[in-house]
Amino acid sequence: MGMKSVEILMAVEEQFGITIADAEAENIRTPGQLIDFVSSKLAVTIATVTWKAYSRSEIALGVKEIVTDILGCKNYHEDADFVKDLGMS
Repeated sequence: MGMKSVEILMAVEEQFGITIADAEAENIRTPGQLIDFVSSKLAVTIATVTWKAYSRSEIALGVKEIVTDILGCKNYHEDADFVKDLGMS
């Protein structure tokens, strides 16, 4: 994992109060996959603990802000490949 991907994952973990294991992160290739992963992780957390519920659109907005801030990309979309389309190394 490159430095930018670590920054993105750490920011997402902090924003949503979750932990993303390295093995889980290896399978995330697009912002949409990251959004879906966070949604599923929060669904499990919410089921076991009192937690703030986030809608998918709130998660999507948070992920977009993090990714565009860290990568400085203007061509963001959920189906973009982090490496090929968004320039993450």
